[in-house]
Amino acid sequence: AYGAYVFVLDYAGNQILRYDHKGAYLDVLIRFVSGFARMRPASLTTSPGGRLLTTDAENHAVTVWSPLLDIEINTGEYGWARGSFNRPSKAAFFGAELIAVADFGNRRVQVLSGAGGLERVLDRAGAAPFESPRYLCGGPDGHLYVADTAGGAVHVFSPAMEHLVSLGGDPDQMSPSAVAVGWN
Repeated sequence: AYGAYVFVLDYAGNQILRYDHKGAYLDVLIRFVSGFARMRPASLTTSPGGRLLTTDAENHAVTVWSPLLDIEINTGEYGWARGSFNRPSKAAFFGAELIAVADFGNRRVQVLSGAGGLERVLDRAGAAPFESPRYLCGGPDGHLYVADTAGGAVHVFSPAMEHLVSLGGDPDQMSPSAVAVGWN
């Protein structure tokens, strides 16, 4: 879109780069090697309001950054208990101020409140748990879409966090590593 920024997570450089909508390099938005030396983000998501969301698989954490790059929420600890993470691979904003986290190592998706507290762990209505939730995204319809790589499916959840449908389901036919949703 006109006037939009493009944010790039440079994993090797441990930094977030910013480009304008035409692709011109602007600056290093965040350099994690200085000031945030312990952070090692593995994924990046933006919100329409200008907030950034990173997951840190090495430190088992999720961080929400304000548009002014202040840390609003930094939550996470290694473990198996509800609210703990084991290699969170992706997080996304969805619904009314919720944050969904693909907790890859624990084979689950956890939903956090806008303040970072655990709201619930998603399940698939009595079906087997996720096998390897690697990626997820919130859609413009308020739904959550979860790519379960080893499970061979993309699972769709309503804004009320109810499992609606699974796309695919045969790991021999599909191995989704990412999912994106848009009106077009």
